[in-house]
Amino acid sequence: MTEQHYSELRELFNTQEKWDAFLELWYVKDSLRNHWFDQTAEKVRQLVVNHPNGKPWLVSSGYFWIRLSPSEEGVESLSINIDFSARKSSLWVNANLFDSASVSSDIQANVSMLLPCLPGYVSNNHPWCPMLKDIPSDIINFEPDWKTFDSYMYKWAADGDSMAVRIFSEFFEPLLKANMASLFAEISKKAQK
Repeated sequence: MTEQHYSELRELFNTQEKWDAFLELWYVKDSLRNHWFDQTAEKVRQLVVNHPNGKPWLVSSGYFWIRLSPSEEGVESLSINIDFSARKSSLWVNANLFDSASVSSDIQANVSMLLPCLPGYVSNNHPWCPMLKDIPSDIINFEPDWKTFDSYMYKWAADGDSMAVRIFSEFFEPLLKANMASLFAEISKKAQK
């Protein structure tokens, strides 16, 4: 920072009250960001639950990811995993619990059935992420670093409903419409270690 920046900051925080207010917000910024993300994830979950074909699916979320899995096999089974910090969505499986080679083989065997439900996904030579898709920039558009991610979460707070609808329609709805839960569960069941 330059002396000019320091001077501008002194003017901006020219009272103890303003400085204390800044510090108070700084201390809760991670909680705010997490809350906004969790609210959007819950709205996505509700969209899945309320979909006519949503019953056999489970939506889970964690530290900036949302996952759609067959409820029969659970969140660690073959899933659509959206990792917002990496700006990628993938077919995903927990390789510690499932034989990822078996999953990849079954995906390739069923690729003609799966590809219409997974528009934009491409093959990825990775054992627990056999197919990947970039997250469109209208859903999230930032370089993968936490400063810009924190800033982007504000946009989700302001428009969480439409963001949830975009995420649902882009990543989950095609699978629900095609009733793919049983195929995901079958592939996972065969691959259990």
